[in-house]
Order: sequence, then structure tokens, then C-alpha cells
Amino acid sequence: MNTGFWNEESKNEVLYSKIMRDVLAIVIQQNEIYTNEINRLQREIKQLRKDVIAKAGNNSHSSLKCESGVLGIHKSPPPTWPYTQVVSFRSPFREIPALTYGLYRLDVGHRTNLRVNTVVMDITNRGFNVRLQTWGDTILYGANISWMACGG
Repeated sequence: MNTGFWNEESKNEVLYSKIMRDVLAIVIQQNEIYTNEINRLQREIKQLRKDVIAKAGNNSHSSLKCESGVLGIHKSPPPTWPYTQVVSFRSPFREIPALTYGLYRLDVGHRTNLRVNTVVMDITNRGFNVRLQTWGDTILYGANISWMACGG
């Protein structure tokens, strides 16, 4: 009986050793695949860095510009809404610039709800249009926005 026990244990040890060799072979193979992929990605990152540096050298920051301004209307009695204003840049951008804007003044009747919508439209390299509008029972005496456009 002991002989069968040892034989079974020996079989398990051999099977365990074979499984461990197979697992080790898979781990080594996967490690090689991952190492190759990491090396490829590192080469790609290095090339992308070179490309960015080259482009930055060709497009110096001196070619970037920003323009800013304010616009809007303020009257008593309240003006007619919607109000649209055309903004022309002092000099055209080479491309359509990034534009950011925000309300900085609202003058509203205190007995009604405040409802204001600001819509920037038709952005080009030469300018843009802004529409200020209200709705419902809102009495709006004035609304102003500030804006900034930046680009090449």
C-alpha cells in the first residue's frame, strides 16, 4: 500500500512540475511580448516628443495672439430683446480662434424672474456675432459680456 501512495505522490509531483514549467514558459513569453510593446511605445513617445518640439519651433508663440473686449446694452426704459451685436477683430486671425466669454453685468427688474441667454454665433477668423435674449416676464434693463479670442 505504501508503494501505491508514493507512486501517486510521485505522479502528482511530476504533474505539478510539468504544470509549473508550462506556466513559467507562458509567463516568460508574455513578459517578452510586454517588453516589446513597452519598447515600441517608448520609441513612439520619443518620436512624438521630437515632432512636438519641431512643430513648436515652426510655430513660435509670437505667432499667437489674443484680442478681448466687452459688449452689450443698458437702457432705461428697457431695450427690446433680443439684442445682437457684431464684433470685428482688429486684425484677422489666420485660423478661427478659440473664444471664451461670460456675463459680467445684469440689470433686471426686481419683481420678475431673471432669464438671460447669451448665444455666440458665426465665429470666423474676422469676428463673431453675439445675441443676448430673454423670455417670459423678465424685465432686463441691461446685459454685458466680456470676451477673449486667442489663436494663430
